[in-house]
Amino acid sequence: MSLSPGTFGAQTRPEEAWLELHRKVSGWLPSEGEQYAELDGDWYGPSNAGSGEPASTKIKQNLITWPGYNYEVSFDFSPRPSTGSGDNILQFNWDGGLIDTLNGAGAGNTNWSSHTYDLTATGFSTELMFADAGTSNSLGTFLDNVSVRCIPPVIPVCGDGEVNNDGEVCDDGNTENGDGCDAQCQPEEIYADYCGDGEVNQEWEQCDGDEGCTQYCQWEEQNECSDLVLARVNVDEVKNWGAGDMSSDVYLGSAGNKIPAGTWFALYYSGAGITDADLSGYENVEGLAVQRLAGTVRAVVHGTGTNNDKEHIHGNIEFYNATVTDQDNDPSNALPGANGLEDGFNGTGTGQYNASNDEVWISDATHSNFWLTTTTADDGFYSDWQIVEDCVGQICGYKYNDKDENGSLSEGDEGLENWTIKLLQFTACEEGDEWADSVVDYTQGTRRNGTPILAERTVTTKALGAAQNNDSINFVSLGFGGELILGFNNLIVNAAGNDVQVVETTYGNQVCNTYPEKADVYASQNGLDWIYLGNACLDSSFDLGTLSWAQYIKFVDATSLADFTNVPEADGYDVDGVKALNCASAVTVVETQMTDETGHYCFETATPGDYRVQEELQSNWHNTSDWFTDVDFNGENSLNVDFFNAVEEQAPQGSICGYKFYDADQDGVFNNNDYGIDGWKIFGLGGSLTSTYTNENGEYCLNALEEGTWNVFEELFTLPGNWATTTVATRTIELSSEGVIGINFGNILCTDADEDGFAANGGAICGEQDCDDNDSEKTTDCSEEEPNDPGPNNPGGGGGGGGGSFSNLVIHTENTGNGPESLTVLITWFTNKPATSRVVYDTVSHPEPGEAPNYGYQWSTPQTDTDPKVTYHEVLISGLDPNTIYYFRPISSASPEVLGTEVSYQILENGEVIVEETTPPANEEPNPGPSAQTPQGEETSAAGGAGNTGIVAGAEFEEPTLLAQGGDAVPTQQPDRNQPQETAPEQTAQVGATDCVMYIWLLLVINIITIADLAYFGMNAANNFAKQLWWMLAILVAVPVILGYAQCWLVVWLLITLVIAIILYFSVIARKQQHS
Repeated sequence: MSLSPGTFGAQTRPEEAWLELHRKVSGWLPSEGEQYAELDGDWYGPSNAGSGEPASTKIKQNLITWPGYNYEVSFDFSPRPSTGSGDNILQFNWDGGLIDTLNGAGAGNTNWSSHTYDLTATGFSTELMFADAGTSNSLGTFLDNVSVRCIPPVIPVCGDGEVNNDGEVCDDGNTENGDGCDAQCQPEEIYADYCGDGEVNQEWEQCDGDEGCTQYCQWEEQNECSDLVLARVNVDEVKNWGAGDMSSDVYLGSAGNKIPAGTWFALYYSGAGITDADLSGYENVEGLAVQRLAGTVRAVVHGTGTNNDKEHIHGNIEFYNATVTDQDNDPSNALPGANGLEDGFNGTGTGQYNASNDEVWISDATHSNFWLTTTTADDGFYSDWQIVEDCVGQICGYKYNDKDENGSLSEGDEGLENWTIKLLQFTACEEGDEWADSVVDYTQGTRRNGTPILAERTVTTKALGAAQNNDSINFVSLGFGGELILGFNNLIVNAAGNDVQVVETTYGNQVCNTYPEKADVYASQNGLDWIYLGNACLDSSFDLGTLSWAQYIKFVDATSLADFTNVPEADGYDVDGVKALNCASAVTVVETQMTDETGHYCFETATPGDYRVQEELQSNWHNTSDWFTDVDFNGENSLNVDFFNAVEEQAPQGSICGYKFYDADQDGVFNNNDYGIDGWKIFGLGGSLTSTYTNENGEYCLNALEEGTWNVFEELFTLPGNWATTTVATRTIELSSEGVIGINFGNILCTDADEDGFAANGGAICGEQDCDDNDSEKTTDCSEEEPNDPGPNNPGGGGGGGGGSFSNLVIHTENTGNGPESLTVLITWFTNKPATSRVVYDTVSHPEPGEAPNYGYQWSTPQTDTDPKVTYHEVLISGLDPNTIYYFRPISSASPEVLGTEVSYQILENGEVIVEETTPPANEEPNPGPSAQTPQGEETSAAGGAGNTGIVAGAEFEEPTLLAQGGDAVPTQQPDRNQPQETAPEQTAQVGATDCVMYIWLLLVINIITIADLAYFGMNAANNFAKQLWWMLAILVAVPVILGYAQCWLVVWLLITLVIAIILYFSVIARKQQHS
């Protein structure tokens, strides 16, 4: 709609306004996509010789909204470059009211600012309008990236943190049991940690509720000697009179440490007794107050304060691994009332429920009994105990055949006989002795261009001692293909976490994914037999793996020539220093034991100190638990260390096997939260070229191979997105008559949603972490959010390469392109596992797919790639009409079918191609609640989106454009407003057919009522045609509803028929009144 005068010079303003769209004009950048709109445009486009005409324009849309709902409206505004603020004034209106006015002066390029407003709809239709209010001279006011998103109201539910629903008594913000308010928002009894709660949550507990776990929360027959002393309060009866509030609960050490009666608690553990704060601080509780003291247990029942309010409890205190030696009256008067007992210590006063019949007595060696009734005074007593066994500590344990490989004792696991268990001690290094001390060997490589490394970079001693960590020549360069071996006077000890740190020098704080200088790192105890630790990229740390200790570290340069094509002087990996993170000057084998026929071993004579208990792994076995454990032994308390092993799976003769895995922690090792990836191709190159695909667990085997040298490598060129390797991409294997296993390949998907060069899942491979991956800049404060690593439970979605889950079939990287002949299109996509290929297509969009097999689309290609299935898919479709928009949706099946993203494709007569991703993946959930939908009106929509297709307020429109030399872009032809345009909502305002059902029924009912009135009043009409109007109108309503039920275009159609029916109704009424 134009706001300009009718004439300018010799020109006459066109009847309908033309919206000027810019695409690649003068190098000016859009805010989003590839084009934007200028609201002060041209009358006749670049073909018009004139300029400066008053062409201020306003654009608007009538959105279907829901009264009372909130809507988030956002858009981007920029002044036209090199124009004043008076030329760039934007007015934003909502529902007929001015919301905001923006202006600014233009600089050398566009200067976009984003604006977001929270607005409320008052009716079922709301007008959204933008208008140029600056000087009307065909220059100024840029608009882009308009979006409207419905925000449904919050429905009160249990777990929202507020008691706002019928039946809710509490609401703690979650729906979990065990925190005082249960999953139904009802209060629940809460106890502190206790033996019997199913969790190992106290230091002295070995187990809790597991098979083989005793009532004392200790493993059966694990330690032959223990100093653990336990007690529990067994309650036989509780009675209350008046306002008495006695319960069977036990308050152990404080009012906040409530545990159920009958549960064991510790009195003595690991050579020390457990003591509590004085009982006077928590005596007034609704239960039995218990205080642990050295060699005794104190228990008190609090008096109610009046003779009419009486409480009673009786039962016993039972001891484990201790005997009751005496009972004493509690004479304390420090509490609110005296704690004395009114009767005695022989059990004769039981059976009467009055305050003068308190009684305690010892019935046997492990039970201290009590019968207590109280009114105004407090009843308290002491139970003295003595430990049964005061142990001489031992370090013992079992060696198990872990048949289910779960790393713990399970049914069917058996002890292993004649396995060697060693008791070791390490002597710690002096501070500063953790760094490499000597150069054992140096094989110099070359620079990227083949020339020798500069002499100043070949001084090997620069790799010794503490690293300088600066941008000086403090390092030795390996060169491409070079090798370096460093020795330590001390030992690098395998302990918890990483054990060796490598410091590499690269100037300018580079990260691995932009400057990948790499080296393979090995460790050895003797300098001859090497264990591969992993691939270092810049600074790196490694675990020693299967080595208990090491004294030599070897580097083999693994920097790729291809990564440094533009850096001819690059000289490979640079070693600044190598540090033993866990350093020892010596290791001593204190004692060696062999397991007996049950798998048991025991070190009985160890003196107090720090030890390592370590198994000696036998061939064809692997660990399912840690193969060593470091312990602090005090000489008095026995320690238990178990080892679990399983028989090693053997590769078939003449086979090379391994895994393709998602390396979540980017450490190059298949461990922790890593998981196998299926459907990836692995090659073997030796006497011949062979290949295979990984299975659902990520496992592969190259079989029937000849003996000799084989290069095993993964297929990298099909990796979608920002994937990177975390292990060596090619492994060289010397294959003998026996097979080889463990040849694994790791990958990580570096997620960089805002494309600022920093990944959300930063690490050794993905580089520095971006804690907010949606703000187009690096954010280093990660205190509130964890990195987003797309793992098996965190899929990235279906379309556009955003997938991260490999447990289910995922379609990604959908694309369309010209086929080999004219009017043909090639549809391509990837899947994360082998699957079939098929494409459904139509000339109308289907944002919400219908029923199988074609899901609402008119045509389908035959299903291909059924045997074998593939991960890269391509389907060629021919016979397309020019100037027609086609909508395609790829479909793959690995059982069941999965639908990809719908994409549109149009070939113009001039050969230009328009491609647009139209809808989100079909398997993503639509946004709940009513959303903004664009009806087909007379107003021109604002620009946005990619290519020549725009997304505005949730609706897509098509406008081919030409670019003018003067910076103006106009449509090549006037849009045909008589043809309905299919809309494809964005995710921010997604509308499916089901969203229109309510409006269809509402309008249908109103139509029926109006047609019925028309039929009633038309029966007496003089004109026979008037009598027949009602049924003709009924057909116009019924037939489209039957044929296109639930389609949103019916809303528009029923509005039209309703208007016609109302006009005819009042016309008949008027004629009838004239005749009467």
